[in-house]
Amino acid sequence: MPSANPEHSLTRFLGFKSVRGRLIWMLVGVFGCALAGMAYLSYWIFARTQHSNFDTDLYNHAVDVAQATGLDFFGDVVVQPFTDLEMTRKSAYPLFRSFMQIRDHDGRVLARSGNLLTATLPLTAAELPELKRKGLIFATIPSDRLPKSGGIRPGSYRLVSYVVQKPGIPFLIIQIAAPLTTLEQSEAQLARLYAITVPFTMILAALSGLFLTRRALAPVAAMVKEVKAGPESKIGFRIEVPQGDE
Repeated sequence: MPSANPEHSLTRFLGFKSVRGRLIWMLVGVFGCALAGMAYLSYWIFARTQHSNFDTDLYNHAVDVAQATGLDFFGDVVVQPFTDLEMTRKSAYPLFRSFMQIRDHDGRVLARSGNLLTATLPLTAAELPELKRKGLIFATIPSDRLPKSGGIRPGSYRLVSYVVQKPGIPFLIIQIAAPLTTLEQSEAQLARLYAITVPFTMILAALSGLFLTRRALAPVAAMVKEVKAGPESKIGFRIEVPQGDE
């Protein structure tokens, strides 16, 4: 007895041998590609918007710090303390979890926030000329690139370096780093949502396609059944054609 062809069995199991099966797979394929594309596009737009809002909040914080920066009687750099309201204002990240640092024209650290302890926010020799030219640069830094001695938590940080342009103040560079934890959690939640809903929707589309194609091809199935039930000799045999259907 000849063994069954595995490829033929798989093709039959997947429904490629029937018109209805091919229609369903075409429907699932087209719908799945469209759905996956829309999910990717919406995720990309969401992530881009979130990152843009995060950078805007980080920039505004740097501007606020620049406005609060001045010189004391001895010529030392001082930053006026922020109020509790300013520290808890609505932002893409908690302001009290951010780290701040002030450098001079040559990149030497003049002051740092207390939560940094002895840690130093990075600014390479290659970035310094670019910062002086542009006045503002952003960078994303993993926590392993930051010194371990500060109050640095694991995860990625968004770093802004901003040149202070204020009358009566020498050339200063303000650096503020904020954790991307909240942003990354939002993106991860959206990715998990799509990972669940997209396959579920495709399964629902396959079941809907099965139901719709079965109804659409019901007249054809009825004619096939009628032909099979007819006499062996099909000469002169007629079947009833559904009205109003191709």
